[in-house]
Amino acid sequence: MSRPKSGSSNSLISLCARAGLAAFCSLGGLAPVTGAAQVAPETLPIYSVTATDTQFLQGQARYGSPAHISGKLQLPGGEGPYPAVIILHGSSGAGSMGYRDWETRLNAAGFATLLVDSYTARGVEEIFSDQGRLGEFYAVYDAYRAADALARHAAIDPGRIAVLGFSRGGIGALYSAMDRFAFLYGPAEPLAAHVPFYPPCNFALEDPLQTTGAPIRLFHGEADDWNPLAACERYIAALAAAGTNAEITTYPDASHAFDNSAAPAFFVVGEAQTSRACFRTEYAGVLYADDNFERPFGWDDGCVETGPSQQFQREAAMAAKDAVIAFLVETLTPK
Repeated sequence: MSRPKSGSSNSLISLCARAGLAAFCSLGGLAPVTGAAQVAPETLPIYSVTATDTQFLQGQARYGSPAHISGKLQLPGGEGPYPAVIILHGSSGAGSMGYRDWETRLNAAGFATLLVDSYTARGVEEIFSDQGRLGEFYAVYDAYRAADALARHAAIDPGRIAVLGFSRGGIGALYSAMDRFAFLYGPAEPLAAHVPFYPPCNFALEDPLQTTGAPIRLFHGEADDWNPLAACERYIAALAAAGTNAEITTYPDASHAFDNSAAPAFFVVGEAQTSRACFRTEYAGVLYADDNFERPFGWDDGCVETGPSQQFQREAAMAAKDAVIAFLVETLTPK
């Protein structure tokens, strides 16, 4: 487990300078340069599917129902082709104002952003009150198809696309790094980096330590009671021990959605479902809620609880956002 390190802003400025992005970077959180060119956003079609977890795990996701979703593509100022970051939202949907800050900071650092809306085209507003409305791994498939859509765009460098995901979207950011899923469903150009924030890691999947080799940086709050930290610590440690470039950064006293400035006060989401007391084990392409493989997991299972909490934590949010920008600048800059 690692903790936020002091002096991160100085190291960030150094990275930006080496990458030729110094004009986009400033101390205290990467504020956009005054007068920087503004580019109008565009809607990018993404051709995905809506598959069950069993279809996905058994290699049959492409036989799910077609889902013509979309994303908001925001290009930075300056000249392309640009590196790009796919943003995968959590169970509240893409409308949270918290994602706007991520878009602004990433654009200011020279990255194009694609905020994927996984719900509207599927007729879903949110899934936190009924997590079974979509399978656990829908965001993995969406991430792959979003990468393909970006790669076809003339302004994007297809070899420099990363994925950043939050909570349910964090599943997409994390497990899209699994070699098994990339082989079955992956984009034509492999994803260059994976940045999950506070995903649920309470799975035992088949071949979980075989990855594409792209680096993984996971960020999590130590006080998260929606998707508790321990399972992610174990998984990242196992990945690192197996040779994957995987690291986790944790923040003391930080809750779920600690980076979301749209949720400044501590609050309990009473109707929200959480799998924090569950552990899902895959066997023959089915997720089971018990070690005897007798009870397939469902969101009506007895281990499912309600009432997790959220809270913005400014210090942790700023540290994490600076760390993510620094990592992406270093990783996506041509060597």
